[in-house]
Amino acid sequence: MKYLALFVAAIVFAAVIVPLTRAASEKAAQQAEISLSSFGGSGSSFSLKLDSDIVSYERMKKYDQPGGEKLKGGRYDIVYSFKGLKPGETTFIVEERSVLLGNTDYVYSLKVDESLNVSVKQISSYDADKKALETSKLVLSYNGSVMKAAFEDNRATRELLAKMSTCPVKVEFERNGDSLMAGELPWKLAVEDRNITVQPGDILVQKGRAVSINYGTGEGRFTRLGTIADLKGEQISEFPENEKSTVILSIESRE
Repeated sequence: MKYLALFVAAIVFAAVIVPLTRAASEKAAQQAEISLSSFGGSGSSFSLKLDSDIVSYERMKKYDQPGGEKLKGGRYDIVYSFKGLKPGETTFIVEERSVLLGNTDYVYSLKVDESLNVSVKQISSYDADKKALETSKLVLSYNGSVMKAAFEDNRATRELLAKMSTCPVKVEFERNGDSLMAGELPWKLAVEDRNITVQPGDILVQKGRAVSINYGTGEGRFTRLGTIADLKGEQISEFPENEKSTVILSIESRE
């Protein structure tokens, strides 16, 4: 009986240990990582835009050296690791935002195979500010009337777009004869004033804050923010003379 009990116990033990051993010997699915470098203070920030159920991901910050988080300007990597959940393919975007380098979006392709191995490859990148300017309009609303201007691409318009991305801005304009409406922005823009020929429809800023909607022609040192197509000189009559008119500036995106 003693030997029989030992024999049965060995069989039970083997039945338990074999599946565990087999499971341990199976090869784990391969995960994928992308790493993006930055530094403390005014370094780039990163955010990932992924809308898919084929993977999960984790975000980690890894400093170059121990105690790096306490160092001014300490260098670090933002690491995204991806774990496959089910087979499929998708794309995602990593947004880099930097006051020093500007804003860039990186586009990646991601694939999960039948064994849940994950592979990631960068397929493109683009200037996020430039794209935003190309796909947006500056909207000017007054007393039920709406005018839309196509943006120029310069430092001032990029800054204006960033400042107005979350809420509209009210600007008090005053009619100056039959040629322009003049007002003042609530903040100063980083302008690059130069000699330009003014055309009807031009929205100009001078010395960072003085903004104008132009109905006539002329010359001067300005930074062009945008242009209202087909604006006619006589349309300035919509605004009363000798009093301020509140115009709401907002952003309209075509995406």
